[in-house]
Amino acid sequence: MSGQVVAIATRQPKPADYNAKIALKNLLTSEEGILGFLYSYHEKFNRINFIGKLSVPLITIERLNNKTLGCYLLGKNRLHITNHIQFNQDFIELNSKERILETLKHEMIHQWQDEVLYHPNGQKKRPKCWHNLDFIKKAKEIGIAYPGTPAEMPESKGKQSNKYVCGCRNDKGKPLALRVAWELDAVCNVCGLVYRKSI
Repeated sequence: MSGQVVAIATRQPKPADYNAKIALKNLLTSEEGILGFLYSYHEKFNRINFIGKLSVPLITIERLNNKTLGCYLLGKNRLHITNHIQFNQDFIELNSKERILETLKHEMIHQWQDEVLYHPNGQKKRPKCWHNLDFIKKAKEIGIAYPGTPAEMPESKGKQSNKYVCGCRNDKGKPLALRVAWELDAVCNVCGLVYRKSI
């Protein structure tokens, strides 16, 4: 045996929620729709751009603020699953696959920052701003622009609220206001006056 080098392969332990994420992935992509597309490209980009270091995330499409195309959630989500990538439903419906994949890569950089670069056993301390020089360098390395190419999004409607007052006042003598998203035609049950629109 002298002169021989024996290499022992060690496997990284799988995270506690690994099986749950795989089961969710299989359930969510069973129809081979957009989620199947996103998961297959996550796997491909992970292999090519992150040398397979990223875990399988939970990927969902949800109603998000119109300024948010997608986001990577740090820590555990409401299902107690780590590494969750969300996409805005309007963004998915209105944009090309190329633009969607650019956003996927963007969120994968955040996943890489979380799981590899700033992990407790990682190379660096967690930053206050995630769109930092490490992010920009990695974006350039994997071929995406930062802040990104413009995306199609519906016009923000913003919830309009109307402010109404009656004769009621607070302890300091200021009118109490009621804010509603519709036109109000009602009488206050306390003071008996009709609500009127306030500026």
